[in-house]
Amino acid sequence: MVYRFMRFLFTVVLAFGFVLASVPGLKAEWRSGVSFSQAVPEAGATSSNGTVYLLSGSSGTGFKRFFEAYNIVEDGWRPLTPIPVDRTQFAVAAGSGQIVVTGGRVAGSFEATKSSWMFSTAKSYWTQISSMPGRRYEHMTAIIGNFLYVFGGVGDDIDKIYRYNLGSGEWSILPGKMPLTLSQAGITVAGSDIIIAGGMTATGQASYEIHVFNVQSLNWRRLPSLPLGLIAPAVGVLSDGIHVVGGYSNELQKTYDLHFWLGDKGSKWQKKQPLPEARHHTGYGVLNDQLLIMGGAVGSGFFAPFTATDTVYIFKP
Repeated sequence: MVYRFMRFLFTVVLAFGFVLASVPGLKAEWRSGVSFSQAVPEAGATSSNGTVYLLSGSSGTGFKRFFEAYNIVEDGWRPLTPIPVDRTQFAVAAGSGQIVVTGGRVAGSFEATKSSWMFSTAKSYWTQISSMPGRRYEHMTAIIGNFLYVFGGVGDDIDKIYRYNLGSGEWSILPGKMPLTLSQAGITVAGSDIIIAGGMTATGQASYEIHVFNVQSLNWRRLPSLPLGLIAPAVGVLSDGIHVVGGYSNELQKTYDLHFWLGDKGSKWQKKQPLPEARHHTGYGVLNDQLLIMGGAVGSGFFAPFTATDTVYIFKP
């Protein structure tokens, strides 16, 4: 009798395990992608037409400018012509077949700049475009439709939103202000919404907040706050909701491997499988309902340049 009961119990456990494995989302996990050519402590990335573009300016001795494109199907990288100027802490966004790099600091002097550059993915060359209304670095950008939007950062008018018309090449300053002045935040797009996650406040603290800007109404709203304040996290919208990954804290001088998820109708962030290693200032992008995390630094502050990475991690829900 005991033997038969044990066999029954074993069968139930196996069946339960099979059911759990079949539930959508429970198989979600990270996998490694092919590494790119150079370790970078701070990378900019954007996705367009099925390709992720990763670029970095010269960020000090031992680092060089590079620009590469990643094909997730072939799991391989191809080199592209780097941006013609030495920049760090710039912002990058893609749309309408164009990649736009704005602002940053001039390598060597670390002077903030308002210059902007555009890369044509069809013709594979860089063109300098009209400069932003003000100088900014560590800011955030996103493209929806024919417009580029610039948020926060360090420099001029940091509570104002700049908008660039990709067609006319003209800049404007939108009415209103950001709800909270931020730099080094994560940014992503969902339809007509631009989602800004975490970041550093004007007082140097890590933000818990998730702000959403609608480009049609030009209004802001807030989503549930993160469980932890994060500076320079990665963020992406996948089929199951919003994912916020990695980042660091100034107060604790700690880098995180944390992975938070908010479902479409969720009222509270939940923990997902963490990154294989802690990261901040990564390049990140979404392709084929997968979140790619590329490069970045493991250590924070002074140690960041010495802990640069060239590894790629990919999450599929």
